[in-house]
Amino acid sequence: MARSRASWGRSSRTSWPSLPRVVAAVFGLDEENPLERFAIREQRRANTERREFDAVAAWPGYFLINETKSQLRPEDVPVFVETLRTARRFFPEYEGRKLVGALASLYLDPTLIRYIERQGIIVMGLGDDLMDAKNSPGFRPAEF
Repeated sequence: MARSRASWGRSSRTSWPSLPRVVAAVFGLDEENPLERFAIREQRRANTERREFDAVAAWPGYFLINETKSQLRPEDVPVFVETLRTARRFFPEYEGRKLVGALASLYLDPTLIRYIERQGIIVMGLGDDLMDAKNSPGFRPAEF
């Protein structure tokens, strides 16, 4: 258990610094200050249910939930999609904004990238600038 938590911590710390830059690149925002809000390990409550989100970002008209996995597997993708579908109740302040998702991992097989992209999710993996978007040119994220 300690080893998996340690590897999760390393991979999540690798993705978080890149998230504002990746959002700016995918959505064509100003790279200097693209986000209104950016939080890591966001703790939220809706009624009696509690949930922690790896990272949350917001900019005009949108908010994003990021999940980072040290080893991303195909079966993690539908679980994340369901997280996105049910997440709005934890973020009432973003009512009226479009919700998009991003999955990040250190090592991504090209077939996994294509699978995630077909779900409309931003894919982040190791690149020239720590973490980069790995989606195809012209990719537009799905709105949940």
